[in-house]
Amino acid sequence: MLYLQDFDDTGDVRKHVHGLKEEYPRLYKFLKEHTSHVELVRRIESTGKSWVEKVYFSLDDSIVSMAHNSDYKDRMTELIRSTPNNETHEKYVGFIQQLKSMLNQLVWYEAVARYRTVRVLIRRRKWVKKSTLSLSILITALLLIFYGIPMDPNTGGVFAQGRFFSKGTPPAGYQNLPYPYANDTSDPKGLGSTYGLAMSTIDYSLKYRLRLESRWASEKEWLFWPEGKSLVYFLTVVHLLLTVLYSLSYFILDFPLDWLHLVDEYKKEIKAKLKEKSASAEDEDANLKKGKEYLLHLPPVPNVVLEEKIGMTLVLRTLSKCLNLWYFIGLTTFSVLGVISSPFFQVFCMLDYFRQPGGRMVTRAIYVGGPALLRSFAVGVMVISVYGFLGYAYYSQSAIISDESCHSPFQCVTKFIVDSFGGDIRTVLGNFSAWAFPALDLWSDIWYSGRTLFIVTFVIFWSFLLQPVVTGQIINAFNEMRQAKDDIRKYLESKCFISGIDRFKFDDYPGEWEKREAGKYAWNYLFFLRWLSLHDPQDYNMIQSMVAKGFEKEKPDFFPNGLFVGIQRDELEEQNDESKDQVRNAMRDLRDELSDQREMMAKASSRFFPGPSSSPSSSPSSSPSLLSSRLNPSSSTFSFLSSSSPRLPSPLSLSLKSPPLLICPQALQDRGSHRGGGRETLRGAQHSRSTGAEEVGKSS
Repeated sequence: MLYLQDFDDTGDVRKHVHGLKEEYPRLYKFLKEHTSHVELVRRIESTGKSWVEKVYFSLDDSIVSMAHNSDYKDRMTELIRSTPNNETHEKYVGFIQQLKSMLNQLVWYEAVARYRTVRVLIRRRKWVKKSTLSLSILITALLLIFYGIPMDPNTGGVFAQGRFFSKGTPPAGYQNLPYPYANDTSDPKGLGSTYGLAMSTIDYSLKYRLRLESRWASEKEWLFWPEGKSLVYFLTVVHLLLTVLYSLSYFILDFPLDWLHLVDEYKKEIKAKLKEKSASAEDEDANLKKGKEYLLHLPPVPNVVLEEKIGMTLVLRTLSKCLNLWYFIGLTTFSVLGVISSPFFQVFCMLDYFRQPGGRMVTRAIYVGGPALLRSFAVGVMVISVYGFLGYAYYSQSAIISDESCHSPFQCVTKFIVDSFGGDIRTVLGNFSAWAFPALDLWSDIWYSGRTLFIVTFVIFWSFLLQPVVTGQIINAFNEMRQAKDDIRKYLESKCFISGIDRFKFDDYPGEWEKREAGKYAWNYLFFLRWLSLHDPQDYNMIQSMVAKGFEKEKPDFFPNGLFVGIQRDELEEQNDESKDQVRNAMRDLRDELSDQREMMAKASSRFFPGPSSSPSSSPSSSPSLLSSRLNPSSSTFSFLSSSSPRLPSPLSLSLKSPPLLICPQALQDRGSHRGGGRETLRGAQHSRSTGAEEVGKSS
């Protein structure tokens, strides 16, 4: 019915479809969810034109369920946004390649979804992925807030009420006061005299580092909230279980597809190498050696263990190129260490954020600007190394006095590089006040003037040139990604992803743009390819076979690039209307021409046989009738009769010795252009008539 309603001009089929929607809403909803269509282009070889056809097909329950899977929808959305937004051949070829990977994933999901556990994992995969990240963030927050808070054993509260500063000039509200419970300590005048000294006795970090023990095992670190240790441990166990599920979802659902993709690439490379070898063999056959030369140039012995080498090569390629494999192994390892060693390892699991949409933008910016950043970093390291060696050669004493950090070239240059990237190079150059204070003139204190010039040139080159360049490259990378994202968004909001037709052209077709906005129409082609894979190729019709071959050979000729079936139908109707108008105009011209000829013949007859009622202005009904001829076989005479001429006692007979007068209607048309010729013909006819009358009189 959906197919026929496009060709029904009366609208009866459309009424039945709407009636089905109103009378049987559940049936209509089911049919709508399990029915889809695509527009395909069929090339007509005889005319060279393209014809768009709309093909309807049914959807299985498995396909419908996958269309509602959030993880699968996100991947399809990413596929659409990663495809180039232009109507070129490369766009559709890339789209076919992406559809192949999506179709393989759909087929694999359907294969493993026979098990109930896997079906649940497929449905809850996105939730598991977000839960692992959320738990790692929660565990980190609990450790930051409640773990390792110094507690005063005499008061049972936070040491120094949480405000403590023991070295140098304290900030506002902080001071190193005498410890009020010094007499309760073992050294009231020494380690227990002030807050600062008492704090050094309850800091367990150095003790645990020297013993290589985990601070997690200490109950003293959880004195502020003892129950928090059990809660964090429970959360780490839950995180481990979710991480295992997350990793299993990859190894079950994604890793086989990644491995098949690597196998296909490897096979393509082998085929390319074999093709090159065959081409070189053909060249060698062209220059084939014979006799002794052939024996001297025998080919090498074939490798017997070729298959083993190929298998090992494929395994090594899988381990080197399948980065997701190593990622999930590392993620699971950190989660296991968080349970058996310390929850501190759960902090590393927060790096899973870079696999989320927000984190991917950061990693893509690094990937886009990575080459330029590496070049800038290399230039910066070279410049800093040059200044580091100069500082060691001429100004090492200043650095030694300032920070004891320039006793060897390695120490001086390394410290210079580290501090330069940190933004503070006073530890290797000394106090800037001494460096940047020039003498009264240039030549009085050349040594100190040189030091000033040294630090000024480095600050200008590093702080004002290289660092802004690195920052600008990062900003430009983000701008490029944002611009590309905005371009894709605008393209999908203004054009159809498949056909590339502008949105405003669909305004005359209600409900059509809603099916195509944001690249929704691309789903239909994925479902159609899945429908083709479920049917026997021998049952395909012509257009289905064409699509299957094009999809296999990656020839996107079946995509409606710049075409839409509704616009095509309207153009055909306009052409039909124009052809109908042309036929009507031709018939009207022919009718007018025949009317003019009939009028001219009537006038010609009135002039040949003038009668009492014949006049040039008389109507066609009163004009003389067409001249009729009758041949009398008995007398071998030709007789002329006219209904408008007066009747004679006997017919007028003419002898056949003189040729008869023939009046051709074609000689009388175009009276305006052949007026002279027409008059000549009429005069000849009147002369013949008078001559015939005289002969009749003589014979009588």
